[in-house]
Parts: sequence; structure tokens; C-alpha cells
Amino acid sequence: MGNGRAAKWDNLKAILIFFVVFGHFLYSVPGESPTAQKLILLIYTFHMPLFLFVGGLFSKSAVSGGKKGQGRVLVYVLLFLLLSGITYGIKIAAGQKADIELLGTYHVPWYMAVMALFLWLMRALCHLKAGLVLSVSVFCACLAGYDPDVGNFLFLSKTVSFFPFFAAGYYLDAGKLEKALAPRWVKAAAVVVLGGFFALVWLGEGWYRAQFSPLLMLSTPAPYRKLPAPALGFFVRLIWYALVTVVSLAFIALTPKKPCFLSPLGRRTLPVYFWHVPLQQLYGISGLAVWLPGHLPLPKTVIIALITVLLLFLLSRPVMAKPFTFLMRPWRREETFS
Repeated sequence: MGNGRAAKWDNLKAILIFFVVFGHFLYSVPGESPTAQKLILLIYTFHMPLFLFVGGLFSKSAVSGGKKGQGRVLVYVLLFLLLSGITYGIKIAAGQKADIELLGTYHVPWYMAVMALFLWLMRALCHLKAGLVLSVSVFCACLAGYDPDVGNFLFLSKTVSFFPFFAAGYYLDAGKLEKALAPRWVKAAAVVVLGGFFALVWLGEGWYRAQFSPLLMLSTPAPYRKLPAPALGFFVRLIWYALVTVVSLAFIALTPKKPCFLSPLGRRTLPVYFWHVPLQQLYGISGLAVWLPGHLPLPKTVIIALITVLLLFLLSRPVMAKPFTFLMRPWRREETFS
């Protein structure tokens, strides 16, 4: 590994970017199948919290790097503006209603803006003890679910809800975490955890959706209103945080630690994330989302999985990463497209 990062983390990011792209394309399937709905619940429970946790894990140089750190913040702002402009232009060209959403968006470019906010926040908070930052951020996130003013504006709901994961990544040491999750008994427990999580969502979808799906809609103000017991929303989100943490640790434990075919993809997740967004738009606008399931003798979810694999292969090619290499190289030390 030329950048000094263990292959495990690149492999994990490759798996997560698959879930990101797969999950987004599943939403573009008209009349999502019951299987697609369950897969969306599974994926959206943990994929972005874990993705942002890994981003925090390798953000240390960007947070403490002076002008280099400031540059990383500005790069993410620039990428957000570029991606927002591209998606806006595609909608206009297709004759669709399009709004300029620079101060908050329901759509995929939010990740770039939130990464910039997280890096800026950690630069302000990094001198504080981990326990204080994590406990206060979790407490604020649990309270925010009651507030109708904490919504999409300035990405406030996503920022408050996801920041504890990014901060946890920043404060943890990647090497120590990998070592702690290496014993065989931990891996055996991880298999049980992931199997139990899969069974919980797949077999108990109705109950799980009622209890937790409002917490996954992070652009919606006051999501606790949609819970069976709104007054207990604070504790439901705490339980959700615990569930996501355990599932995420299980995923990390079972991720291969040696370099493999996943590793190069894991080092190029940012270009994959960026380019798949307009391609997803075009997939829906062009009518392919309707045409393909009608002409291929395959389930919709299988078609989406095959499209996802193809896109990951194409979008992770070095030529697709060149613009991001140019933007990131002056500001990068230990991370690669985190």
C-alpha cells in the first residue's frame, strides 16, 4: 500500500461504495419490489454511517493540516457545487422541474457538502476530548429529532445525525481498531451479528420499518413524529446508534485484510460517487429503468446489481479519477479519496 493505509480499509470502502450505488439505483426502479424495499432498508441502516466513519478515520491530516486542511474543505465545497450544477443541468435539458438547491438538498450531492462541514467542524473541535465531543454530539442528535426546524436547510438534519460517526472515526486509531477486531472469536460474533441483523430486517420488515425507517429519512424535519411512540424518539435513536455501531463493527471485522480485487476500487470511491449521480439520473430519464426490466428475463434487483458492478468497474478506471487526483493531490497525505 503506497499510501500507508491498510488494505482492509480500501476493501471496506469498495464494499460500501457498492452499497451506495446499488441503493441509489434501487430507488430508481418504478414500483420497487418487496425484495428491493427490504434491501433498501438493510443498506440504508448502516452504509452511510459506516462510510462517514471511515472518512473520519482517515481525515486526521485534513483536520490538523493547516492550509492543506482548508484546501480539503474547499475541494468538497467545489465538488458539491459542480455535482449540483450537473444534476440541475440534466433536469433542465430533460424538461423537468429543477430547483437550485445550494443551501440544502434532498439529493445525492449532499454528501460533498456534509463532508466539508464535518472537516470544518472537526478542525474547530479537535482540541477537545473525544468523550466530550462524542457524548454531546450524540445527545444533540437525539434531541434534534423532535425539532421541526432541524431539516434540510443547510443540511442540518444530516449533519447533526451523522456527525457522531465521523467524529468517532476521527478519534479512533485505524490500526488499533483493526487489531481489536482481528481475533477469531470476534469474527465469529460478527457473523452472528450480521446474520441476526439480516433476519431482523428480512423477516420482521414491518416492525423494523415502523420503528426505524423514519430515522433514515434525514431530510425530514422532526422524524420522531412518524414513530409509533414519538415521545420516546430520543431513546429510539440511541438504540439505532447502538444497532448501527454493532453492525458496522461486524462489517469491519469480516472485511478482508489483504490486498485483493476490491482494493483499487476502494482507493477511488470519490470519483465513483461523483460520476454515478448523473448516470443514475440519465438511467431514469432515458427510460432504461422501465425498458430493461421489461426486456431482460431477470429480477429488477439482479439487473440493478449487474448495472452497479459494471459502473463500479468503469468509474474506478484511472482516467475517470484524473480530475479528482488533480484536485486532491495538493491537500492529501494519508488519505486517498476519503
